[in-house]
Amino acid sequence: MNPKKKGAHDVSCLRTAPNGLADFDECYGLENLRNHVTYMTVAPEVDGVLEAIPQLISECHIGISQGHSVATNEIARQAHKGGARMITHLFNAMTSFHHRDPGIVGLLSASRGSECLKLDANGVPILEQHLADPDTVFYGLICDGIHVHPNAVKIAYNSHPAGAVLVTDAMGAMGLPDGHYKLGNMPVVVGPKADVKGCPRAALIQGTDTLAGSIVTLIECVRNFRAFTQCSMVEAIEAATLRPAQMLGIERKKGTLDYGADADIIFLSDELYVQRVFVRGELATPDTVRSD
Repeated sequence: MNPKKKGAHDVSCLRTAPNGLADFDECYGLENLRNHVTYMTVAPEVDGVLEAIPQLISECHIGISQGHSVATNEIARQAHKGGARMITHLFNAMTSFHHRDPGIVGLLSASRGSECLKLDANGVPILEQHLADPDTVFYGLICDGIHVHPNAVKIAYNSHPAGAVLVTDAMGAMGLPDGHYKLGNMPVVVGPKADVKGCPRAALIQGTDTLAGSIVTLIECVRNFRAFTQCSMVEAIEAATLRPAQMLGIERKKGTLDYGADADIIFLSDELYVQRVFVRGELATPDTVRSD
């Protein structure tokens, strides 16, 4: 990632890849990537990374996301053309949108975002309705009301609704009271963000204004997303279920209630609070289910 957009990461751990795939092999081991990694976030403008993206996809069979980056729109477009289909936590740790060079954010307009809707002989939609267009750009949104302003969430959604993927970016203090915590070796303070009136609780690297991830739950993100965008309940739920499954390429098994999919089912109240959770058809025990 680019040191200029390192976020809460330790800059001493960052590196470039002037030798392309060979440097990824030296750092991680290509076999480790094949066996243990599903997605990787990279800054495509970092030396050697852009050229390595197609090779990482073809040889290691992993997905590539763009993030922690100061990439221009042209570089971001080339990375997308090379197979990088995801944007890591849109708007955060990347160059801000500018009308002359919209950077990675400009990829919102690069996707057709349509779904391959097909009907059977009786006019009933069949499974392929859930298969995303190969050119779709997916983008993660941290909908805690802090990382991304509600109006920015709405702009992204209105620009490209089919690509929205809700993420928490939550650290270990999620669900815990205000206080002092750790993110790796970094001290973190959780509490109200003093410089923003009415702002929700935030997790900050101690002594800085740097966000150390969030403390929001995914169902809170779903409720916030619906409130911020005024989208339908179905669209809000799909942003946490179907869209991430499409991004991961597992939409035949996850994120859908189609025949043949895993029976992962969540019962929600009309206000979008979790009531029951079934994992592969089995009711989760009460002590594993949160009500918020």
